[in-house]
Amino acid sequence: MSRSRLLLIAAAAAAIATRSPAASITAAVPRDLPAPEVRAAKLTLQEAVRLTLENAPDVLKGRLEVLRQKGVLQSASGRFDHSIVLSPSYERTKSILTASAVAGEQSKRDFLRDSSSNLSTIASDINRNLADPNGKANVDCKGHQYFINGSSICSDVIQPTDYKTFQLLDAAEKLPFDPNSPDARLQAALNKAVSDRLRNVVALIRRVFIPALDEQLAAIGALPAGNENDTLILDLRYEIPLRAGPVFSPVIYGQSTRTNFFDKAFSPVTGGQGIPTLYRVVAGFDLQLPLLKSGGTASVTAEEQSARHNYESAQESLAQTASAVVLNTVVRYWTLAGNQEQLDLLQQSASAQRRLVEQSDALVKGDELARSELDRVRASVLDVDASVMKARQAVESARVELARGMGLTVTDLDAAPFAADPLPSGEDLDRVASVALGELVAGAARQRADVKAARAKVAAADALLAGARVDLRPTLDLSLQAGYNAIWEDGAFNINAAINPTGLYRAIGQPWIGPSVQVGVKLGIPVGNHRARGRVVQYEALRGQSLITERETLRGAQIDLVNVVESARAAAREVSFRSAASRYGIETSRGSAERYKAGDLTSFDAVQTEQQLTRSLLDGLGARLSLASLVARIRYESGLLLPYSISAGEVSFAQAMPLLPPGRVP
Repeated sequence: MSRSRLLLIAAAAAAIATRSPAASITAAVPRDLPAPEVRAAKLTLQEAVRLTLENAPDVLKGRLEVLRQKGVLQSASGRFDHSIVLSPSYERTKSILTASAVAGEQSKRDFLRDSSSNLSTIASDINRNLADPNGKANVDCKGHQYFINGSSICSDVIQPTDYKTFQLLDAAEKLPFDPNSPDARLQAALNKAVSDRLRNVVALIRRVFIPALDEQLAAIGALPAGNENDTLILDLRYEIPLRAGPVFSPVIYGQSTRTNFFDKAFSPVTGGQGIPTLYRVVAGFDLQLPLLKSGGTASVTAEEQSARHNYESAQESLAQTASAVVLNTVVRYWTLAGNQEQLDLLQQSASAQRRLVEQSDALVKGDELARSELDRVRASVLDVDASVMKARQAVESARVELARGMGLTVTDLDAAPFAADPLPSGEDLDRVASVALGELVAGAARQRADVKAARAKVAAADALLAGARVDLRPTLDLSLQAGYNAIWEDGAFNINAAINPTGLYRAIGQPWIGPSVQVGVKLGIPVGNHRARGRVVQYEALRGQSLITERETLRGAQIDLVNVVESARAAAREVSFRSAASRYGIETSRGSAERYKAGDLTSFDAVQTEQQLTRSLLDGLGARLSLASLVARIRYESGLLLPYSISAGEVSFAQAMPLLPPGRVP
């Protein structure tokens, strides 16, 4: 055998000997074909998962949904927030005076007018009597009557004189009159004193009483047209709604009430009603207690409890969404890792066959090998080169798809990531595929977040339904108000406005009286009660839907888990068979190398043998990739792919586990 043929055999044997069924993937750049400039980073699987959780749109939307449900819960819980409530109100009412009220005001004016006129007449009569020649003042009415406000003030009724007094008077009349006698002089002095006194009375009537009455009549003015009432209420309370139903409120209450005629001062001297503005303050509490409808924790907290369960459901849904997105990333990552390994295998095959072509070309030039065999070898090499280009395109597509699944923006191919972790070995994958199916199915109900989310939805519907059933009852509300109060009014009419805090402040300083208690009951019996009944029907249907969703979610998860586990077990057997086939292929290739060395095989046969080994390795790689995807799905379907925890409303994710933890034996 010639030396050049021996060199060709050695090259083929060396190429075959370097192949193994479980070659590691390092995303090697092809050594013999032009390669683009690589600027993208190599990511481990855990780095890819972390970026997915940070950037995947579905995860971000899930977090926003959790935030939205948190806002709904906060809004529902706001019903039990304590509140400082200030309720000021002001009311002014005007009304026309009634006939009886007008008659009373007219009587006041008639009295003043009659009093002035009659006093003037009395003064005139006194003056006429003072002109008596005897100087005797006679203040008797002498048949005259004076009427003030409809009542006589001087009577024409002459009282009868008794007999003894008549005799004395008659005897006195018969006595001779001596103007110089002491009795006559005394009588004259007495008459003069009486006359002087009466003149003073006349002067007092005309100068004081009559002008005062006229001034009073002018001061009260015309008849009033109507009343006006002003009422100011300041209600300050601290409302404390309780989850058992009652609303307890400490209360400070102030009220001022003003009543008077239109355009009149307050004092009755100037025509007013003379009613001072009343200022009243109350300090106490108010209790509103629903006894039937809207009473009790089930009814009062129904919306809050439902919102809390929906919030928990949103958190569990976020965990499930994150697990699904991570599954997608894991599958795409394994696809990229498998494509990189496939590219590496094809590049190694192409390099080995290219070296055979170089050796065969040397043999052809030495007339030791027919050119037709060289052409066959070259055609085979070109076919492998085409496969390399196709594999490279598959790697590029897998890189872009991985970036897409991670939620990253890729503006050019160089920004797409490479896989740094190799595809798991058959042994690692077989450990997960060998886990007991019963264990996984039983654990799905406890581990899967979507099952927990569906269960929380059922609890939310239960809370609404319980509250709606309570609200089927009639309304029976008890109200209780109790407190101490104090009042103040200004009799001097210095503080009269209803809107005047000074009056309320002064009322606080007055003696407090109490306790005053007010109890009320409100009973309402709905006719038909369609609204409450409709809500019960609505929430019963919602609960039924939630139960179906929970049952179907668990049932679907268990069915998918059985299907995936069985598929994974079949894939694990295929991987085992492919691995054995690859080992036999390597042994066959080594035997072919020996035969080729002995001259029993042509160079073309050696190339074909190497290609068959490559196909066997690629088939084993495809089986491992399929099993890796199925294993990731097993972890997902059993709820173990992405461990998570919920604390203080935050959903936190641990490291993804697409495989069993190290050292875990099923």
